[in-house]
Amino acid sequence: MKSRFSYIIITILLTMSCSSQQKDKEQKGEMDIFYERSGGWDYARIPLKKPYELMKLKNGNTWDINLHAMTLQSSISNVMGVNVIDGIIVIHSTKKTILRGSEVSEAWFVIIPEKEIEKGFDNQNDFTAYASSVGIKEIKFYSPDIVYQSFMKKWPIDWEKDFL
Repeated sequence: MKSRFSYIIITILLTMSCSSQQKDKEQKGEMDIFYERSGGWDYARIPLKKPYELMKLKNGNTWDINLHAMTLQSSISNVMGVNVIDGIIVIHSTKKTILRGSEVSEAWFVIIPEKEIEKGFDNQNDFTAYASSVGIKEIKFYSPDIVYQSFMKKWPIDWEKDFL
C-alpha cells in the first residue's frame, strides 16, 4: 500500500513537472506546431509569422499566401521572394499578380501581423519607402523553394541566421 501511494505521488509530480515545462516553452514561443508543420498530403507550406504561411500544391509550381486582415485581397499568388525581418513579412510577387482587384505584372507587399497591417505596392520605390518607414532598412528576398528546402532540413526557420 505504501509503495502504491509513493508511485502515485511520483507520477503526479512528474506529470506536473512536464506540464509546467511545456507551458513555459509555449509561453516563450519555443513550441508551436504552426512553425513546425511542413504541409499536408497534397501541399507544402512554409510558416512565416503566425498566422501567415506560404503554400504550394505538391504538383504546382507557384507559392501563394493567404491574407488575414482583408485590407487588400484574400491572397497573394506567384510569390517569387519572401523574407521575415524583425517580425515583418516582405513579399515580392510576379507573373500576373492581383493587387487591389487589378492585375499587375509585379508587386511588393509588407505584412505586419501584430498590427494586422497588409500593404501592397506596384512600385518598388513606394514599397522601399514604406518598408523604411516601419524600420526595415535593408531588404533581401529569398526564393520560397530555397526557404522550403532549408525548412525541411531544420525547423523552425531562423530568418536572421539561416539565410545570411
